[in-house]
Amino acid sequence: MDCNIIYCIHLLYTNTQIMKYFSSVLLLANCCILVACKNKPAIIGVQPPLNTKTAMSLLDGSWFDKNSENAEFYIVDDSLQFIDDLKREKYVVNADTFILFTKNPFEKMIILKLTRDSLIEEGVVTHEIDRYWKAK
Repeated sequence: MDCNIIYCIHLLYTNTQIMKYFSSVLLLANCCILVACKNKPAIIGVQPPLNTKTAMSLLDGSWFDKNSENAEFYIVDDSLQFIDDLKREKYVVNADTFILFTKNPFEKMIILKLTRDSLIEEGVVTHEIDRYWKAK
């Protein structure tokens, strides 16, 4: 037999073994992903889109996070002001997305939950979830 044919058969056999190994690894990775997704808190999931007027009226007020006794920021009409900053930033709500126009061109957050006294949002870039409550 020609050496090239033997070498080709060897390569085919080796590639088959490698594919069996990688398919096992992929199966294990998929199982891990399914288990990880199953254990996520129930709050994860996008709230049905709100119309802009409703969302803006729910957002008006002073918002606190769990780590502070002082307000983190407050919202009036179409602007947001962080308590430690004197500058007001404009924002818009588009369906389930909160867009804040900052020094960076803008920041986007997905609104996971918005009620008259609670706000849960997820950063589009950072995927950090922030929870806020509103003063009464």
